[in-house]
Amino acid sequence: MKKTGFIIIIIVVVCGLSVFGIYHFANLFREDTSEYTLLQTSVSPDGAYKLNAYRTEPGATTDFSIKVFLESGKKEKRIYDAYHEKSVDISWLDNERVCINGKTLNLAKNETYDWRKDY
Repeated sequence: MKKTGFIIIIIVVVCGLSVFGIYHFANLFREDTSEYTLLQTSVSPDGAYKLNAYRTEPGATTDFSIKVFLESGKKEKRIYDAYHEKSVDISWLDNERVCINGKTLNLAKNETYDWRKDY
């Protein structure tokens, strides 16, 4: 009888840890719901592209990240998403190429950067 109780406790603990792990792993790859703080707006030299850079304010369990969106009318498309970054440095190389925190993107070719693809 004692052995059966011990086995049940082990099963409950393993199941609980599995659910906890799956939940947190899945949250790495979902859209976050943290608060965004606008850090910078940058416009290409010819005025064709407008970028809005935000820092996430995730709370105690997740680090900061930088997200940069390409503004197109009333819509924004995320073109840059980097984890463990608190600040942003945007510099235009020409009318179509932009360097964001050392990563070069060609906006005419719809290039994007997402840290999760390198994970």
